[in-house]
Amino acid sequence: MLLVDGRADDLLSFTQGAVGLFPEDPEIRLIYATALAPQSAERARWEAAQAIQLDTHDPGRLIRAARLMLNLGEVETARAYARRAAQLAPANFPFAPELHAVSGVLAAISGDYGLAEDALRAAHEAEPDRATFARDLARLLDSRGRKVEALGVVEAAIAAGADPKELEKVREEISTGGESRT
Repeated sequence: MLLVDGRADDLLSFTQGAVGLFPEDPEIRLIYATALAPQSAERARWEAAQAIQLDTHDPGRLIRAARLMLNLGEVETARAYARRAAQLAPANFPFAPELHAVSGVLAAISGDYGLAEDALRAAHEAEPDRATFARDLARLLDSRGRKVEALGVVEAAIAAGADPKELEKVREEISTGGESRT
């Protein structure tokens, strides 16, 4: 809630104190790593790795750590975490859309655009109101020369209730031929 309220410094301070009190709690460490990311990518990577070392069997934590590592540019670590999460995920895995999304981005990075599109589309269809899923799918489609379809994904997500702020930036990128990222 502190991040949503724009109180990132409070979250960082709170989670740092929590890690001091509960250094063996992997969930607290992952939350701390997430709070650290904007200020210190190196420390965030280390804290995320510590969280996973403390418990390598929680697929939800693994996929959240994979997304964090991907955002920090640690592609191979993200790939390893996502692979492990996929191995451990139960049939009704609540983080399945996030697993699809991370797997899709990783596939796109590897140049497997068919797999990337399938995975990103699965994530977007599972949660059409999630801006990050729509963003990643739209950027992939745009990078593949499918601008009209990419804009349709953005519009559908906004209509489904996704936060329009980020999606308006993506729409602008696509419409003006700006740099697209997957």
